[in-house]
Amino acid sequence: MGIAVQDALREALSVMSTNSTGQLGTHMAENANTGALVTVPADVILQELGDEIVLANLETGVYFALNEVAARTWTLLRDAPSIDAVIASLLEEYEIDEATLRADVQALLQQFEEHGLMSLNRA
Repeated sequence: MGIAVQDALREALSVMSTNSTGQLGTHMAENANTGALVTVPADVILQELGDEIVLANLETGVYFALNEVAARTWTLLRDAPSIDAVIASLLEEYEIDEATLRADVQALLQQFEEHGLMSLNRA
């Protein structure tokens, strides 16, 4: 596919607004399965806009925009049973070396956790 996955993941999370009006026409960002890698807090809502996702943390009142690559990573993290499964899926979809991708996914997951968008289910 030849897109700049590294840059997309590194710049994936950008604050859109600190205004918490809740007027997005959104739905709750729930986990798709009970054995998930991560948990999405109940106060996080999302709106899909084409290939992008807008997330809102209602507790902090901050909105976030995820580009196509970050949105795909978010979905995989939310639904996958392991980081390795996320990495395997992304390696099939994008042209990037595994070591770089793994580091970028870990960094993005850390950003998601820091902003209260999801938390890693540590065994």
